[in-house]
Amino acid sequence: MECFSIIEVVTKSRDSLLITAPVLVPGERDCEFIYGEEPLTEGQIRHIAHEYLANYSLVDKNHEFFETREVIGVPVESYITTEPISLKSLDGTVNEYPKGTWIATTRMEM
Repeated sequence: MECFSIIEVVTKSRDSLLITAPVLVPGERDCEFIYGEEPLTEGQIRHIAHEYLANYSLVDKNHEFFETREVIGVPVESYITTEPISLKSLDGTVNEYPKGTWIATTRMEM
């Protein structure tokens, strides 16, 4: 199972870098699918994105924060697309994403 493609990496300093990528896409499987998570609707994604920013706002490795307490980054931008978009990934592949896709930019600590 392949997760979403990173669409942009911008090095900001020797200590951190910014990564932009889709977080959740309506109707698409994500990395948690193997654990029984069903594809989400646009409304469910919007709710999750808002809850995440209000209550967590951290990035962990492999969704293991509650076991490891390790934070590897923080979100610096987050938005839900209001119309379908095309984004080019690092390998040059153009991917289509529907309205309601959650896109985030994260500052990763090095």
